[in-house]
Amino acid sequence: MGTKQYNDKNYKEAAETFGKVLEMNPNQRDAIYVQANAYLAMQDGANLASSAERLIALEPLSEYAYSMRAQGYKFAKNTDKVVEAITAREALPVNLEIEKLKVAGSNVSLTGKATGREARNSANKVIPPAPTTIVVEFLDEKGTVVGTQETTIPALQPGATQPIQVDGKADGVKAWRYKVK
Repeated sequence: MGTKQYNDKNYKEAAETFGKVLEMNPNQRDAIYVQANAYLAMQDGANLASSAERLIALEPLSEYAYSMRAQGYKFAKNTDKVVEAITAREALPVNLEIEKLKVAGSNVSLTGKATGREARNSANKVIPPAPTTIVVEFLDEKGTVVGTQETTIPALQPGATQPIQVDGKADGVKAWRYKVK
């Protein structure tokens, strides 16, 4: 229903519908993503920044989530937070896009693609590429961690890509998140 509302450009209703989904499952990444895009379409800065923060908590190497946060602060006319958000986005060593979670019994697989970025620090100096280790947490319907798996993304030059696959074993997996180690 929320997707139809969004596609019909009923953004306020879509944001509310996905808000109800998130009350039941606060780690439902797709619901957060669509809700954030509804707030973007409405130019609702405070709610867009808040939704983007939730995305960043699930996917701390998502360039898109950082851009959404910056845009939210821009809509809210919070210049200090815009600068902070852009500085954090520019420091990302890679953009990690998760494409699919596959659950087959207790076998779990998360796949995606990492793309190297020209990371820069707050003084706008280039940060050399370096390996980045992430810890994937597999979550049950309540958001409880039921399994973890670590993987290292190799140092990637800007624009270079690397497929990522993280396999694990856990029962009852309904969602995922990862943290940079």
